[in-house]
Amino acid sequence: MNWKAARRRCWMLRRLAGKKCIVLILVSAYFTTVRRSRQGTVEDAGYGPEAASPGPPWALQLKRGASPDQTYAQLHRLLTTAERHWLCPHPVLVGGRCLACWASSSDRVHPQADGEKAVCADLLRPNCSVLSFGTNHDFSFDLAMEDLDCTVHAFDPTMGVTGFRRSDRVFFHGVGIGAQDDFSARFPVANLGTIIQLIPLQQDIIDYVKLDVECSEWEVLHQQLTSSGDLLRVRQLAIEFHLWQWKPQLADTADERARIAQKQTNQYVHAEDAERFVAVLLSLQAAGFQLVHSLPYHMCHVYESGCLPFIVETLWVNTRLSHLTNR
Repeated sequence: MNWKAARRRCWMLRRLAGKKCIVLILVSAYFTTVRRSRQGTVEDAGYGPEAASPGPPWALQLKRGASPDQTYAQLHRLLTTAERHWLCPHPVLVGGRCLACWASSSDRVHPQADGEKAVCADLLRPNCSVLSFGTNHDFSFDLAMEDLDCTVHAFDPTMGVTGFRRSDRVFFHGVGIGAQDDFSARFPVANLGTIIQLIPLQQDIIDYVKLDVECSEWEVLHQQLTSSGDLLRVRQLAIEFHLWQWKPQLADTADERARIAQKQTNQYVHAEDAERFVAVLLSLQAAGFQLVHSLPYHMCHVYESGCLPFIVETLWVNTRLSHLTNR
């Protein structure tokens, strides 16, 4: 509590009422403490700017004494508590491949799609621009966005081709997104700023960015939120979050791929990685992005007060760009 302000208020009250107000100060301090303890803020989980300490960037908001269970619970809330934005009350699902379709008793087919992404269609402007990272030979999302009057640039360094034109307004590039530029790597990558310079964008604002990059999203977001402002040009941000690890592991042989797959099957979320994830998500919120859609997968890491999903499909809206003209 600000005691100087309290004394000033006390002095004013004494002038008006002629009474001492120590009791009022104590009562005010009590209710201030109760109010702060009941707020659903990041401090509840042991995070907050007042706890800043030297260390890596993700530790700047880490409060000493936060238990792993508090961290898991905060991460769970940040990934799954979506709020309806007034410009996007009903996101639609676009694209995706049907991996398992079955017929119910009413002979109605229910698809279970991989690669399906949520889109706030009302936020897409005419001749909108889309950057789609993580294609994996599936252009269903990109072609669907083309049907919504968007020009799409799709990226994936793992498909074995340098680039081609998929359709009239869908262009493929054989490079991925990363925290740093590395065109000589086995899978070449570039940061968002470099990619924006390499492709012709007709508008300063990027209407939609899709990140489905198998654990690389954390380092990409960390780089963008700490040392670059290019992400602030994005109006909608669809991210498939993976909690297996902070960065992906590459496999050159079938044995290595099998070992990584087995590790993921028996995987849990490391407490240190969870701290990093929380810091990135808090920074994303601070940058003006609001979670409007969340779809967690069934597999999850069991902690004391819940079960944290390993994979979560999310859609974020940049509230600082909500003034732009829509359709």
